[in-house]
Amino acid sequence: MHYQTSPGLRWSDLRVLATASPLALRHHLDTAHADTTAYRLGRAIHLAVLQPDVYAASLTVAPPELTTASGALSASRAAVAWLAEVPPSATVLAAGEAAEIDAIAAAVAAHPAASALLATPDLVAEEPIHWDEHVWLGGGLDEVVIACKARPDLASAGGTDTGGVVVDLKSTATRADHPLSIGGLSATMARLAYHGQLAWYARGLAAVGRPVARRVIVWAQKSAPYDVVCTTLAEGACEIGDALAEQCLCAYATCVARGEWPGVAAADVTLDLPRWAYGGDGDDGTDYDWEV
Repeated sequence: MHYQTSPGLRWSDLRVLATASPLALRHHLDTAHADTTAYRLGRAIHLAVLQPDVYAASLTVAPPELTTASGALSASRAAVAWLAEVPPSATVLAAGEAAEIDAIAAAVAAHPAASALLATPDLVAEEPIHWDEHVWLGGGLDEVVIACKARPDLASAGGTDTGGVVVDLKSTATRADHPLSIGGLSATMARLAYHGQLAWYARGLAAVGRPVARRVIVWAQKSAPYDVVCTTLAEGACEIGDALAEQCLCAYATCVARGEWPGVAAADVTLDLPRWAYGGDGDDGTDYDWEV
C-alpha cells in the first residue's frame, strides 16, 4: 500500500492541531488535498538532494512550448494533456524549474556540514515507519490506540546503543527584507512547529527500536545565492518538541474518544494586543490556546 493512503496519523495532520485547533484538524482530515506546484517542486528538491540517482532516472523535462516565460510549467490545456500521458512515477519539471533544483542540490552538496551529514553511511531516505500509540485518558475515558506513521527524510538504520540521527530537509524562501539568518530560521521552526515534527519522527523511530540522539534540519534557500544552513536542534528545543508532540497526541486521542472537535475558543475571550505592541521582545506565535 502507498504511504499516503496507508492508515496512520501523521505529523502533517497533528501540525494542524498544533497551529490551529481540533476543529481545523477535523476539516483537514475530511478534505481531499489536491497536488500543487509547491508540492511538486518540494518533492523534486527532496529527490535531487536525498536520492540523486532516483531523481536523475525519473526526471522528465517538459517541452519548451509547454512552459511559461518565467520558466515554470504551463497550466494550458496542451500542458495538462501532455501531463496525463506522463508516467505517475516521473518527476515532471519545466526547464527553468530543473535548473533551479540543480542549483539547490549543488549548493547542499557543496556545503561542508550538510554534505558530510548526508554522506553518513547508514542513513535511509524516506523510509515509512508505522507504530501504535496507546494513550491513557482520564475522566472516565478508556485507552485509545492510535495507528501512527512517519516518513523521515533521512534516518539512521539503527543498531547503535547511543542512538542515531534523523534529518529533515527544508527548502526555504527568502525576501530582501527578510534574508536568511539563524534568528529567522529559529522563528520559522517555532512558528511552523518543525521541532514537533522532528519529535514525531524521533518518537516513531524509538517505537521501532531505532532511538535518535540527534535531530537535524538542513535548510536550503530556494533562490540565489542558494545558501544552505545545517542546524542541530538544541536540547531545550527537543524537549519542547517532545512535549508538543505528546500534547497534540493526547488532544487528538481525547477528541476521538469524545467525538468532539472544538474550535479555538467556545466561550467569550478577552482580546489583547500582541506582546510586541507593548514594547516587549515580540510574539513568536507558539502559544497553543485551544482546549479539549
